[in-house]
Amino acid sequence: MLANETYAPTTNTHAQTNNHRSGMTSAMKPAISAKLAAVASDDLKMIKGIGPVIEKALNAEGIRHYRQIACFNAANVQWVNSHLDFPGRIEREDWISQAKVLVVQQEAEALLAKQKAELVNEEAKPALLTQPRNGIADDLKRIKGIGLVLEKALQNLGIYHYYQLAALTNANAKWIEQHIIFPGVIKRENWTGQAHALRVGKGTEYSSRFDTGKTPYQD
Repeated sequence: MLANETYAPTTNTHAQTNNHRSGMTSAMKPAISAKLAAVASDDLKMIKGIGPVIEKALNAEGIRHYRQIACFNAANVQWVNSHLDFPGRIEREDWISQAKVLVVQQEAEALLAKQKAELVNEEAKPALLTQPRNGIADDLKRIKGIGLVLEKALQNLGIYHYYQLAALTNANAKWIEQHIIFPGVIKRENWTGQAHALRVGKGTEYSSRFDTGKTPYQD
């Protein structure tokens, strides 16, 4: 019989159940954290000794993650062995050590993914300034879609001038939107096009209305 498929938990008679489960208490059952409950189940079959049937039985008891098995204490092992009727299997196949290795692998993969995401995010970062050039910032409120709050948020990021907004790539725009929490606003309001016109002194229909006090954001 295959290591992972040899044994399926069975339903005992009342006498067998009493013999196996005497002394078992709910406190001995492995903990199920709310945080883990919201995470997709791990493939417990990666642990030698756990096949599809045993995995299903464990899942039914709320045991779905490597981290849970890695944290088993002696009472947890006793409860699982007894409740699922495979005494000694956890120790024999050393599920706990296997699960700990898998947890370490998961953490390493998560860290690598985070580092890659941060690298991509850093590459998407636009050219920023620590202060406006010559000490005078452009009035970004002349761009439709930018009011007092967004202008301040952009300045806090290091964006003070039309030329900065005019030069944005799609990746730059997404980076900014992630930081100002306004997804899609740059493309929707065509900030780059407006900023380019303002940068070369052409103005826009909106900026003309702003300059004459006919918009909500006029100082």
